[in-house]
Amino acid sequence: VFLSTGTYTAVDDMTVKLEYPISAPQILTVLAVLPIMDLDSDIVSKPNGTGPFVVGAG
Repeated sequence: VFLSTGTYTAVDDMTVKLEYPISAPQILTVLAVLPIMDLDSDIVSKPNGTGPFVVGAG
């Protein structure tokens, strides 16, 4: 719902500006639980992740 009602602007490589027509304080909670995914990656044959672990095919 929130992603379709606001406007988003890339301020720089590390900053995104979110603007909504009404106050939306719960957007921080929504963004905190949504995973960030690289749309160009191939999650099936080359999964990636963060942290000290390596994900690979067994």
